[in-house]
Amino acid sequence: MSVATDRYYYSESISNDTACERALEKAKIAALEKVVGSTLTSITSENCTEIKNKPECMFFEDTIAQIGEGFIKSFTFKEFRNKRDENVDANYCEVKVTADVSKSIGKADPNFNLNAKIEPNNIFIDGSENFSIKGVVTKPAYIQIFIWFPYENNKQYLCASKYFNTKYDNLNKNITFPPKGQKVTLNFPTFLNKDSVAEYALIIATKNKLNVPCLKDEKSNDILIEREKLLNILNKLDRQVWTKQLLVYKVLK
Repeated sequence: MSVATDRYYYSESISNDTACERALEKAKIAALEKVVGSTLTSITSENCTEIKNKPECMFFEDTIAQIGEGFIKSFTFKEFRNKRDENVDANYCEVKVTADVSKSIGKADPNFNLNAKIEPNNIFIDGSENFSIKGVVTKPAYIQIFIWFPYENNKQYLCASKYFNTKYDNLNKNITFPPKGQKVTLNFPTFLNKDSVAEYALIIATKNKLNVPCLKDEKSNDILIEREKLLNILNKLDRQVWTKQLLVYKVLK
């Protein structure tokens, strides 16, 4: 069993329940990292440089970074709510996790990598239509792109590449999203009382075609997949047959 304790500091902008949910996620990641090593933290980069709330952005980064780096089969936890750290003048929730952790299958292929970026930069205004992802893969691969809007839908990813039918059904070493001649519109969440919001693009490249069962939501018509379902699919793959990259961008109100 792997045991880890972590905490999440919060202000009036989020509830104690949310803080404890995030503290639990951090503790689970810490328990996972004790078994798989420093793989998780080495995946994240300077994605959050332009994001105002860096701790929150880094938390969401770490949440995605754990995908495919091992998995927690079961866990128990204990919460310590409504704690106060006078040294930093902030409240926090602390969670202790005891987890049964399994390592991923196989090891990542060091010669199979993604190198992508968001263009023209990673800051957009509400209604922007010039968002794009450009990049390369070191070996021919099938590309799938997922977008996560944690403020709108914390449990699901938008299956962004599925909106373009068969455009991403062939092996390729170049990444272009959206396809040439197509546009993606970025919209600021109307309900959110903030000046900006961070959103996350997860790129998955696989050596073999991977069937990801995304489904259209009847209410929103969005094509989605449960985060846990995608995690389970990737955890069953040999780590050498797929790779990933996380990108973060900001939308201004």
